[in-house]
Amino acid sequence: MLTKEQINSFEIRAKEAVDSWNPVEVYLELASDYFTLDESFSSKAFNLAEKQIGDIDDALLLAEFTCQKMIGNENKHLDYYKKVDVLLEDTGDYISFAESIIKFLKDNNWAENIYRRALKDASFDGVMLLVISVKEFIKNPQLLIELYTKADELALNTSYYHKLHEDLLEFSSEEWAMTMLNKGHKVEVSIEAYTITGNVAEFIDEESESIKDYCSTDINDQDIETLISGPDDEDLLREILEDEDFDLYDNASESDLSMEGNFPVFNESFKLLIKVNNNIQEINLNDVKVKTDLTSLVDWKNEKKEEDALAYSFGYISDSVKLFEFSFYSRNKDLDLNMLVLNIQNNEFFETSKYLVGIEYDMLDLDYDETVDFEGEYFNGIFFNSIEED
Repeated sequence: MLTKEQINSFEIRAKEAVDSWNPVEVYLELASDYFTLDESFSSKAFNLAEKQIGDIDDALLLAEFTCQKMIGNENKHLDYYKKVDVLLEDTGDYISFAESIIKFLKDNNWAENIYRRALKDASFDGVMLLVISVKEFIKNPQLLIELYTKADELALNTSYYHKLHEDLLEFSSEEWAMTMLNKGHKVEVSIEAYTITGNVAEFIDEESESIKDYCSTDINDQDIETLISGPDDEDLLREILEDEDFDLYDNASESDLSMEGNFPVFNESFKLLIKVNNNIQEINLNDVKVKTDLTSLVDWKNEKKEEDALAYSFGYISDSVKLFEFSFYSRNKDLDLNMLVLNIQNNEFFETSKYLVGIEYDMLDLDYDETVDFEGEYFNGIFFNSIEED
């Protein structure tokens, strides 16, 4: 028998559940809390949850709750799972449902059937999600072969094929996997170029005013452009800004104008190379598509005009060319230059303004290490003013 306080608490929580972030989950928490106190109140909360079902996730919560608490007769949880079954639409629904069946019903056969139903209309990405789920929850070798076979059929571009190939390496000791792996070819591309990293520190309002005032006094009478030569002059900025904790790199890290990593310089020294039959061949850049994105000084001036801002760019460039290496797997042995794209950033805040930020091949983004240290020297820092002064 519930106390008056417990009944009042139930009514309050039931009312609050309607406006909660997830009414179904909150009602089920209420049903769980009252399950051992008074089954009729627990059932009432469950019925309220049932009325709030909005999607398959809600329906699955009810099915799992009935399985855990066995409300009503022992087959009631099966009835709810069957109700969820007919609501399945996309791959994510099928995966959630199959995993729930394995976890709560321990019915691998039913789950395998769900995975196979999902496979029929799944996209490549959907199939790979099914693979992840099957590897974790069911570990059925034959089902995995079916999934990978379907993924192989759907891997129609290099991005998909490379992802499939990398995933299959886990099973390279299996004959079926090697049959698929042997269809692919490793393509090795490299770049020789100088390396650059750069930062832009921005000074707004009072900070920019302090710097301008310092340069304009009769004692200093100095052009802002020559105020500092680089990070080694950071103490002067601390003095001007009257901020002993000022850090030039921390300031620059907050700016969208800074480079985020080390990048190959795109100039006359830039070379794009490919390995063919263990021989390195240079690719004519005129045969490759180049996409350029502009970091515009004019746009920055227009954006910061009302803030009377200053920007100071500084950075580091290698004293020799560096090798950047890429490799990927493709169905085709030969590189199709029509599918190769160099993404170049033209950042007008640096004297050496053009640098490579990415390479694409047939929808695949090729990665390289942007954090490798290199030997070099600081290049000349430059101040920019958002307001053109007379």
